[in-house]
Order: sequence, then structure tokens, then C-alpha cells
Amino acid sequence: MKENNTYHEGMDGLNVPESCRLNPFVVPENYFDGLSLSIHAQVGLEKNVGVERHGFTVPEDYFDLLDARITTQIRLESQLSKAEPWEVPAGYFAALTSNIQQQTRLERILPSEQDLPSPPADYFDHLPDRIQARIFEEKLRSNIPAAGFVVPDQYFDGLTSSIISKTSPENEKPKEPVVIRSLRIDQWIRYAAAACVATVLGTASYNAVLNQEEQNEDNIEAHLASIPEQEIINYLASSNDSDDILYITEYLYQPEESEGVGSHIKEDDIEDYLNYML
Repeated sequence: MKENNTYHEGMDGLNVPESCRLNPFVVPENYFDGLSLSIHAQVGLEKNVGVERHGFTVPEDYFDLLDARITTQIRLESQLSKAEPWEVPAGYFAALTSNIQQQTRLERILPSEQDLPSPPADYFDHLPDRIQARIFEEKLRSNIPAAGFVVPDQYFDGLTSSIISKTSPENEKPKEPVVIRSLRIDQWIRYAAAACVATVLGTASYNAVLNQEEQNEDNIEAHLASIPEQEIINYLASSNDSDDILYITEYLYQPEESEGVGSHIKEDDIEDYLNYML
């Protein structure tokens, strides 16, 4: 009887050594028990998913640009250093787990980009003005380091108590009543009589002044009317040029042509002129 784990099969004279006569292939345990189920599951999966097997395709114009790309890559590799440019920091992988956990916690706590506050309206329109104002303020502070205003010592310590003591209704002082003195009837009569007397005196004084001015004007007119014409001519002849005398005598002795001459001259002006010349 032959052994099952040998490979004779008509090769009695050419048998391999005993160490090479064992079967090298081993089937996993319970492989054939679940083989039918695994095959059916794989077939159903391919039907549901609809797997389509496609081969690899070459992009368009790949071989047309292949020579230029290879030449460029060779030039870049010749220029770049062959040393490794990237180095892992010391202790990077030792603290990597804790860093990842901390970053995860921060992402949960911090708000997302959608929840971040948006800038106010017209924020960027007035931004240059605010920047210039801030620069001016910093320059001013550099020139004037001290504020100039000093708060007294222990001012804020007793501020609350002093405000409460002044505003509480319990500490308010009662207001003293104001006495309004009323005038008696006899006093009102005295004041009314004094006002009437003052009004009468003022009116009488005003009328007296007007009457005196009118009387003075009448006296002036009468005085001028009493002066003879020949005396006026003699006076003018002694104090004026000959041309003026001829002009005056011409209109004095020609009353028809002299109508309206000198009518616009006021008597006060004539009087002032005569007083000045006399």
C-alpha cells in the first residue's frame, strides 16, 4: 500500500527524497464549509454595485509632451540637492497622539467658519480713517507720555458710599418753606398813584419842550421877516463877490423869473449861514 502524501505516480525508480515528498499546499480550516456562501455574497455584491472593469487609459497628448517633461524633470533633479530637505522634529511622533487629541478638542469648542462674526457694514470704507486716527494717537502718546489728569488718593474707595448717601431719600434735608409776602390794598393804591403822577409829569414836560421849539422857530421867522431887503443886499455886498451880487439883484428885481428860486432852501440853513457870516 502506497502513502497518500507521496508523489510516485509511476515514478518508482525516480522517487525524490523523503524530505521533499510532503505536500506543500495546505487548505485553511473550514475553507470549503463557507465557500458557497462567500461565492454567492461576492456575486450579489457585484450585481448590486454594478462594477465595471475598465482598463487604464493614457491621457490625451501624453506622448507628445513626454520628451519635454522628461527633459525638464532631469534638469530639475540635477539642480536640486540630493540631500533630504525635510526633517522630522525631535519627539514629533512621541507627542503626535496628544497633539491630535488637543486639536480635535479645539475644533469642537471653537465655532465654525459659518458661526464666526461678520464685519459691520461700511467697516472697510472707514478703515483708513480709523488707522490714521490710531497712528496720530500713538504719536501723541509718544510725545506726551503722562495723561495730565490725576485721580485723588482713595477716590474710588469711598465713591459708592458717597453717591448712596447723597441719593438716598433718608438723608435728604427738608426744604424750608418759602414765605411769599402779599401786598396790601393801600400799598397798591400808593404805587398806582405814583405811576399816574409820573405819567402826567412826563407828558407835560414833553409838550413844553415841543411848544418851546415851535416858539423859537416862529421868533426866527419873524426876525428874518423884519430885516429889510436893502440891509441884506448891503451885507451880501460886503461879504461876497460881485458875481454873487449881480446874480442876487437880478432875481430880486425880476420877481416873475425868480419864482421858485431858493424855495428848496430851509430857513434854518439861512439862519445858520447868517450867524456864521456875522
